[in-house]
Amino acid sequence: MTTYEAISLMVMFSMFVITLISLIIGIVKAILGSKKIITQPRPQSD
Repeated sequence: MTTYEAISLMVMFSMFVITLISLIIGIVKAILGSKKIITQPRPQSD
């Protein structure tokens, strides 16, 4: 594997990871935004 292949592979992998993380964050925000019941603080029953 040449240096160019290694660098391009690292760049593609990092872009893939960043895209995956941003997609997961977007899905979580959409789920929490649609379900307001989950985000409300529940009364403590200790």
